[in-house]
Formats: sequence, C-alpha cells, structure tokens
Amino acid sequence: FGFLPHIETLEARHRQSLQTDYARWVASLTAPEDLILAMDDGIFVEHYGRRRTLGHPPMVRDAAALGDFFAEINGALKAGHRVFALESNFDYDRTEFFKKEFFRRYDVKMIGCKPNEDWHHFLLDRHVADECFMEVQRR
Repeated sequence: FGFLPHIETLEARHRQSLQTDYARWVASLTAPEDLILAMDDGIFVEHYGRRRTLGHPPMVRDAAALGDFFAEINGALKAGHRVFALESNFDYDRTEFFKKEFFRRYDVKMIGCKPNEDWHHFLLDRHVADECFMEVQRR
C-alpha cells in the first residue's frame, strides 16, 4: 500500500487546489486588461484567472536582454492599464540582477498574500506558503 503515507496530501488536493484558488483570487483583484507579471505560475493565472501574464527572461545578466520586458510593462502603464506582480515573478534571479534593474524603474504596492502551492515539488510532496501579490508603479 505505497499510497497510504500520502493519503493526507491526496485528500487535501481532492478538496482544494491552491494554485486554482490563487489564480482566481488574482482575477478577483484585477481587470481583464491588466498585465500580471509571473513566471511559472503564469500558466495558472492565464487559465484559471483568465489574465494576461508576462515573465522575464530567466537568469539574465544584461540590461539589454530585459528591454522588451520593460517595454511591455511601460506600454501597459502608458495605455492606462494596471500592472501587477506575483511574488514568484522575482524567481530565477540568482545574482539579483533582475531585481536591481526592476526596482530601479518601478515601485510596488503590496495588495495582499494568500496560500499557494509550489507545484515544482513532487506530486505527493506538498509545499504550501503564502505568496504575495503587488501592484507595480513607475518610480
């Protein structure tokens, strides 16, 4: 009975999908025309939240490589759309180069935090933590 040690995780996933709940929560706080900055969780926000997402180039170490990314954010803001970011948007940045370039251009306003599950872990290894959601504003 190899599944018995995992019965609690299976039962929790049967009752609730934190990824789905989180994406729908993001949708409840945003308008359909808003832009959501997200990396791997973007697929859930797009599907369950029906929101457009944008991820930054991973492991970037050159400001020129971020040009299109920042241009899309600036275009959305200029068009009067709001831009938001999932906390996990700042992943894939070992050297923190992306964060430095991002926060040189933008400020963020905390909207709130809600439990979300890191789906990168094995199927039966539940990793739940609060993931914060913020609005991006020009400096």
